[in-house]
Amino acid sequence: MTVGSEAQPVSELLGKIFLTTGGTAGLGKQTILALARRNPGTIYFAGRNEAAANALMDSVKTDARYDRLVFLKADISSLQSVNGLAQAFLAREPQRLDVLMCNAGIMATAPALSADGYEIQFGTNHLGHALLIRHLLPTLKATAQTHGDARIIILTSIAHNLHPKSGIHFSTLKTPQEGLVTGPPGASWARYGQSKLANMLYADELARRYPTVTSVPVHPGIVKTELLTKHLSLGKRLGMRLNNIGKKEVYPEEGARNQIWAATASGVRSGTYYVPVGVEGKREKMGSSEDLAKGLWEWTERELEAFETPPSPTNPMPPPFRFLLLHRPHTRRRRLLLSFSLPTTLVALTTMSTSPSSSSNETPPPTYPTHPFNPPPPGSPYPYTPSHFTRLDPSPDSSFYSTPRFVTHIDAPAIARLRRYYHFHLPHTGRILDLCSSWVSHFPREMEELAIRSATAGTARSSDGDGEGQLEVVGLGMNAHELAANPVLSVRVTHDLNARPEIPDAVGKDLDATVCVVSIDYLTCPVEVLRGVWERTREGGRVHLVVSNRCFPTKVVGRWLQVGERERLEMVAGYVWWAGWRGVEVVDVVDEEGGKGEEGVMGRVRGWLGGGNGGGDPLWVVRGVKVGQGEGASDGHSEM
Repeated sequence: MTVGSEAQPVSELLGKIFLTTGGTAGLGKQTILALARRNPGTIYFAGRNEAAANALMDSVKTDARYDRLVFLKADISSLQSVNGLAQAFLAREPQRLDVLMCNAGIMATAPALSADGYEIQFGTNHLGHALLIRHLLPTLKATAQTHGDARIIILTSIAHNLHPKSGIHFSTLKTPQEGLVTGPPGASWARYGQSKLANMLYADELARRYPTVTSVPVHPGIVKTELLTKHLSLGKRLGMRLNNIGKKEVYPEEGARNQIWAATASGVRSGTYYVPVGVEGKREKMGSSEDLAKGLWEWTERELEAFETPPSPTNPMPPPFRFLLLHRPHTRRRRLLLSFSLPTTLVALTTMSTSPSSSSNETPPPTYPTHPFNPPPPGSPYPYTPSHFTRLDPSPDSSFYSTPRFVTHIDAPAIARLRRYYHFHLPHTGRILDLCSSWVSHFPREMEELAIRSATAGTARSSDGDGEGQLEVVGLGMNAHELAANPVLSVRVTHDLNARPEIPDAVGKDLDATVCVVSIDYLTCPVEVLRGVWERTREGGRVHLVVSNRCFPTKVVGRWLQVGERERLEMVAGYVWWAGWRGVEVVDVVDEEGGKGEEGVMGRVRGWLGGGNGGGDPLWVVRGVKVGQGEGASDGHSEM
C-alpha cells in the first residue's frame, strides 16, 4: 500500500537536529547533501574516515551554503566507540534530537568477530546501532513530547529474507558463524540477512515499546554504493544480481530517497516497513514475528548491559559514559526538582567525628543543598503496596547477575563529586558496608589506600572491636567475580537480597556506616533490608543511599519508572525512615560551586543541560542516622 510518494514535498526542517551514522559515503552522504538543502538546525554525522568527512563538509558548505554540519568520528562496530559517539552528541545536544538515521552497515563480509566478540555483521549492523539508540532514546522521547515528532530510521534490506532458517541464530552470535548455512545463498549472505532481519525486528519492537517516537525500517533499493561496487567479490556480486533478476540497480542519489522520505515526510507510520519510495513493503514470515522481535529485544538488552571491561587497578577512575542512561527525566521534571530544592535551607554538612580532622591547610567541607524528610504522622500506614515493587523482568536476580557486569552506574563527573562527598562524610576508620557492591566502590584515594592496606594485611577491625584504627570495608553483592575484583574489600559476601532480604551474619556487626550506590531502586523489600542494616549498625552510625537517574529499566521496581526524581527521592527517604533511621534528609551532591546559593544551584541546572560548571549525572544522597532503638518496622508496618 502506498502511503507516501517521492513527489510529496519535504517540509522545511528549520531548527531540527539530525544524527546520521555512516555519513561519509554512499547513502549517508547523499542523505546529508539532501537534508542540508532544507536548512535544518544542525546535522551531525558519524563515520570512520575523517578525510572524507572534511571533504563532505567543504562540499556541503559550497554547494548547499550550509555550515551547521558536525562530524563525530566513530566506529559503529565497536561498542566502546558507540559509547563515545553518544557522549559526544549528548554533550552538544542534551535536549533535542529529531531524527536518528541508523545508516551505517557492512554487507556479506568474510567471517570475523567485532572488537567486542560478536559476529561482525550482526555486531555492526544491529548491535552498535541498538546501543546508540538506547543512549539517545531519552532525548528522542523528550523531543517528541516537546516538538510533537521524533523519528528513528533503521536501514534494513529485502535481503533480510536470506536469514538462516531459525531467523536469528542467537547461540552462535559470539562466533564468526562460518557454517551458518550450507548451500545457497551462502554463509556470508545468510549472516547479512540475519543482521538485516534484526534491523527490521528491532525497529518494530521500538515502535511497540516507545509509541511516542516514530520508528521505521526502510529498504533503500539495490544501490550501487561501495558496499556493492568495491567490497564484494565478483562471485558475490554475480550471486546477488542473479538473486535480484528484474530489479533495478540505482545510484546512491536515488537510493537515499526512501530514507529521506521516512525522516521528513508526513504520514509515516511507526513500525511500518517501507520500500522505495514511501511504499509499505512485503515481509516474509520471520520478518513479521513478534515473538522473534521480543526475543531479539531481550537478548540485546542482556548483551548491552554486560559488554564493558573494568579499567586497570592502577587507574580506578572509569572513563565517562560507561553505563547506560536508560531513564533520563525530561527537563520539566528537573525543574520540578529545582522548585523542591531551592526553598530549603542550605546547610554546611558537618564532618563525622571519625573522619580526618580538618586543618588550616585542608579544603573546608563543601556546602550542599539539603532537604529534611518530613515523617508521616504517628500511626500512618505504609504508603506503598506490593504492586509498587513489581518489575518488568520478574526472573530471578541470580540469573540476571550470573554474568559479571563490570560497569559503573554513574559518569566520571558524578563519581568525582561522590568521592568528595565520601571524603568528608564517611568515617576513615572502622567498618563500612558497601551494600549492593560491585568491582568498584568509588571511595576517595586516601580511603582506598587505607582499605586496601587493611584488606591486604588482614588487620582490619573485626566485629568484636579488634584492629582499632583500621578501615574494613565489607562488600555485599550479587556476583562473586565482581566482588573479587574490588581491592578495597576486606570481606566479600555474595547474597541475593531480593530472594532473602535479611543481612547475612557474614557481614558482622558494629557497622559505622553503610553506602549503596544507585542500587536501592532494584530492591523489592528495601525497608526490610535497611532495617537489617540498622540492626547491625553502631549507635550514631549512618546510612548513605546514593541516587542518580540511571538504571536497568527491566530490573528496577515499577514505581521508579512511573514517577519523577522528586517522588523517587521522597520514596527512598521513606524507606530509610520506616526502617528505623532518624534525621533523614536528601542531599543534592552538587559540584563545589553548585552549593553556593541560588546562583550555584542554577549553575548546576545548566550543567544538567550540557553546560556550566555542573556537568555530569545528577547525584543525591539520602541518608539517616541510628539513634537509640528507633521505631521503624516495629510501628506495625509490613512490606509483604
